[in-house]
Amino acid sequence: MDVNLFKGVDNFRELGGTVVEDGRKVKSGLLFRSAQLSCPYPEDRQMLDEIALQTLVDFRTEGEAKAQPDYVPEGCDYLCIPPVDGVAGEGFSFFLMKLRFLSSPNVFFGNLYKKLALGKQAKEAYKRFFSLLLENKTPIVWHCNQGKDRTGIASALLLHCLGASQKVMTEDYLLTNKYMARLHKQKSKGKKLGEKIYGDLLFVKEQNFKKFFAHVEKAYGSIDGYLLEIGIGEKEKERLKGLYLE
Repeated sequence: MDVNLFKGVDNFRELGGTVVEDGRKVKSGLLFRSAQLSCPYPEDRQMLDEIALQTLVDFRTEGEAKAQPDYVPEGCDYLCIPPVDGVAGEGFSFFLMKLRFLSSPNVFFGNLYKKLALGKQAKEAYKRFFSLLLENKTPIVWHCNQGKDRTGIASALLLHCLGASQKVMTEDYLLTNKYMARLHKQKSKGKKLGEKIYGDLLFVKEQNFKKFFAHVEKAYGSIDGYLLEIGIGEKEKERLKGLYLE
């Protein structure tokens, strides 16, 4: 799928075509990830309609979802299942969250990825996400605000279950930086320090991805140990492969 296929939706792409380690590839037209889907332009809504989505999973908090409601196509089930409370799982007001981010984005995202790896709410959200996949509620799209952190981890967990290598999972995670370049340019243009601030906000860093897996391995022994915590064992992985690989 081309970068910036949508006029007003960023970081929308599919996992279809991804090659896993046994040589098979992910089926096209079923598994999509994205940034928020308010779809302000009619042509964007039409394109989303044409995908014939069955399920839209919103990993944003209720506050984020209310501030920018998703466009939900007719016949599509919408579920808001935030992996963390607050934008960074801190439970702070938006103002305090903004101050925390601006003062130290590395600490901010470090805390977020720790919550995604160890938090009870994150495990419950990702367990629900996988239950939808196992029920074949597809085509499905999952997203958060920029479609990079909460969404990126969900995508990585799914790719792992489908048999993708760590290299392929990392490549998919880092693709956000390509897909968010348009929005970064729009947001930072003409603003003092805008390029750095919006870069920290909109782009991903491999170090955060690695921190997630480091937390998981320390707590659960491996990514497979984490998946067992949310009910995904070898039987479930084989079903996912049967549904989504060709």
